[in-house]
Amino acid sequence: MPVKAKKRLGQHFLRDRSYLIRIAEAASLRPEDVVLEIGPGEGDLTELLLERAGRVIAVEIDPELVALLRSRFQGEDRLALIQGDVLKLDLTSLLSEHLSVGSKAKVVANIPYYITSPIIEKLIESRRVLGECVLTVQREVARRICAVPGSKEYGSLTVLVQYFADVELLFDIPPGAFRPRPKVTSSVVRISFRERPRVEVKDEGFFFRVVRAAFGQRRKMIKNALRSLGLADEAIRSAMERAGISLEERAESLTLEQLSRLADELFVSHA
Repeated sequence: MPVKAKKRLGQHFLRDRSYLIRIAEAASLRPEDVVLEIGPGEGDLTELLLERAGRVIAVEIDPELVALLRSRFQGEDRLALIQGDVLKLDLTSLLSEHLSVGSKAKVVANIPYYITSPIIEKLIESRRVLGECVLTVQREVARRICAVPGSKEYGSLTVLVQYFADVELLFDIPPGAFRPRPKVTSSVVRISFRERPRVEVKDEGFFFRVVRAAFGQRRKMIKNALRSLGLADEAIRSAMERAGISLEERAESLTLEQLSRLADELFVSHA
């Protein structure tokens, strides 16, 4: 018997099998692959993943759905079903138990809209054991992840993801494919973690402090937005000049390479 979706958990179950198949195929799964599925719901995508991968680790927070999944996949020893909050799990330790030496897991997930960014950040933290993620997210978030400098969607989330990964917008899913029907269109994105970040920086933590400050006040010129770092105006101007960045620029016009150069020059001043 189907479970009634819980609004507080942001549950929207993807029912259209054609889209479920497209998602499963987008992950290019092989029999030796280990897959992490976040929020398996009633198990429709889980079933397709089990047909293609060697092992599926499904994390579900809703105890009612966990009971349904245990009943549906009873006797399926290639499925590890975990009841819990994915944001509180040590994914590196969890996945390492199932991975052979040198291999990495894949992630396939239809992510609840209200915790999309925290989940993406969690996956980035766990990137040492992850190769590729195929995620269904709100279209607005997908556009932000895949944005290019100069676009209105380009922001700190863009920089965070593209620093660590290659990204690709795959396809949209209309609201009518879900039950209950969400108010927005969804999109499927592929995030492929790189062996090394796209750019080198002197201090990664400071780099992301600069990025958050730069995009924290988008309407301001970057020289003014960066004041929140506690640096003197002259130090900011000098760093921008050394980095070859105009004093009139705003954050959304800067490439990842320009932001990294600026952060390195600011780090010298900060240190």
